[in-house]
Amino acid sequence: MDSEVFKSTTQALLRSEIICATTRPAEYRFLEDAEQRREVEQYLIRIDRGVGVSRDGVAFYCSYLDINDNDTKSAIRSQFKELVFDLEPLLRWLRFAQEAGSLNKPIEAGDLVKLSDHLSTAERSPDKRHELMELTKSKLFKSTAQTDSARIEQIMKVLVEQGYLTKTGEAATGLYRATGKWSYLYDVLEFVKQHERIEDEADTEEQAEMF
Repeated sequence: MDSEVFKSTTQALLRSEIICATTRPAEYRFLEDAEQRREVEQYLIRIDRGVGVSRDGVAFYCSYLDINDNDTKSAIRSQFKELVFDLEPLLRWLRFAQEAGSLNKPIEAGDLVKLSDHLSTAERSPDKRHELMELTKSKLFKSTAQTDSARIEQIMKVLVEQGYLTKTGEAATGLYRATGKWSYLYDVLEFVKQHERIEDEADTEEQAEMF
């Protein structure tokens, strides 16, 4: 076992990072190996943590084991509400991005996202320009930018900071790569769809399934 990769993997998980082939290829390959993943799990179990995996298998994340602990319940509730609060602007951007790109499906890990496609979409459609302006009024993408280009750059910047996109080697030309955090988000969306009362504290144990 590579001790350095083991160290970087466990540290990334404990920082609540989503590990995928785009963001952390070495750590992702490490966790793909069942035996090595068990080594990480045996380490994390000492602090009541585990390794979760998205339904499509492209993203790993740190999960809670003891969901009955009061501190754990509080942490889960806080994380869940924070993510749900950002869902609306994220979904609005996803629709915008899907129409701007050539993909006929939601963005997936590894997909290339081009700033120029978003700019062209906004410039050729008043409705899309209005959608872009509304996006930058949301708390997640808040911006006082006055041009379409600056608004899109702000959105991309936030998506990078939030871990949904990474800059490619050609970032100067506005190229980004989607990460496995989208897989995690889609799992959350499916969970929300199945559990309508997400704000009810009585659902905390069900919410814990996501973490």
